[in-house]
Amino acid sequence: MTNVWWYDFFVWTCFAYLLPSGITAYCYYQIWTSATNSKCKFSEQRRKQNKQLIKSLLIIFCILIISWSPISLIIGIAGILGSTVSVPFEISLLAELCAHANSAINFLVYGFTHSKFHQAYVSIGHSILLAVLRCR
Repeated sequence: MTNVWWYDFFVWTCFAYLLPSGITAYCYYQIWTSATNSKCKFSEQRRKQNKQLIKSLLIIFCILIISWSPISLIIGIAGILGSTVSVPFEISLLAELCAHANSAINFLVYGFTHSKFHQAYVSIGHSILLAVLRCR
């Protein structure tokens, strides 16, 4: 098995990038259709919540694609070109950090796009601040 670039490329591209992205997109689409195609008449507040949900899902999905694309591109190019290409360590490290940062920033996205998350974060922040001030 000396020249199996296609195998690495196929496995990484399909099972580690496209399949999870596709499943995520499908699930978010199902959530969106469920939220918007209900037979019940929605109040204005409910429509606003649905719009907020769709906005949040779209932002999270775009961040997922943007953050995992660099490492997928590097692995894909390395898989196709094999050992003829050498990716600098710094670029590879930055791409890996970008990919794993996706999970680390989701809570920030929730805080910016959902008012209840934002209120909870503010409440937790106040509690921590009060606890720190009491310890002094």
